[in-house]
Amino acid sequence: MNMFEVWDSAWNGLTGAIRDNPVLLNSIVIITFLYSMTPSIIPLPNEAIYGIALESITDEAEKFNQLIFFIILTAIGGGIGDFIMFKIAKHHGHKVVGKLGGSKKKRAEFKFTKIYHHYGMLIYLVTPSLFFGFGIAEVSLVVGGYLQIPDRKILPFLFAGNFIRAIWGGMAILGLVTIL
Repeated sequence: MNMFEVWDSAWNGLTGAIRDNPVLLNSIVIITFLYSMTPSIIPLPNEAIYGIALESITDEAEKFNQLIFFIILTAIGGGIGDFIMFKIAKHHGHKVVGKLGGSKKKRAEFKFTKIYHHYGMLIYLVTPSLFFGFGIAEVSLVVGGYLQIPDRKILPFLFAGNFIRAIWGGMAILGLVTIL
C-alpha cells in the first residue's frame, strides 16, 4: 500500500464519519469559518473542509446554494484572519525587524519599502488568492504592518483577495477549473 492509498482511505473514513454524524455536519459551518481565519501556512485548503458538507447534499440546486454560502463564509473568515495578522504585525512588526540590527536592519527596511512601492496595494489582492504560495500572504501582511499602511487602505484589498480565492476554490469543487 503506497502513501496515497493510505491517505485516501484515511480521508474516506473521516468524511464518512462526518457525513454519518449530523452534529458534526452542522458544525462544519463554524469549523469552516474558524479554519479560514488560520494562516495559509497550513497546507489543507478551505475547500476540503466544506467539501465534506457538500458531498452529503444530493440536490444540485441546494448544493449550489450551499456552495455560494460557503464561498462568502470563507471570504469573510479569511479577510478577518488576514486583518488580525496585519494588526498584530502593525503593532509588533518593528520588534521583528529591530532584531536584525545595524546594516541588516537598514537593508531589510529598504527591501520592504521597495517591494511595497513597486507593487502597491495589488500585493494584498493577489497574495491571498494564491493556492501554491504558502506563507507569501503572511509575509506581505507583516511587511504592510511594518510599513504602517492605514487600515482603510488595506481592508478592501484583503477582502477582495480572499473573495477571489474563495471563488477559485468553489469553481474547483464544481469541477470548472483544476488546480495544479
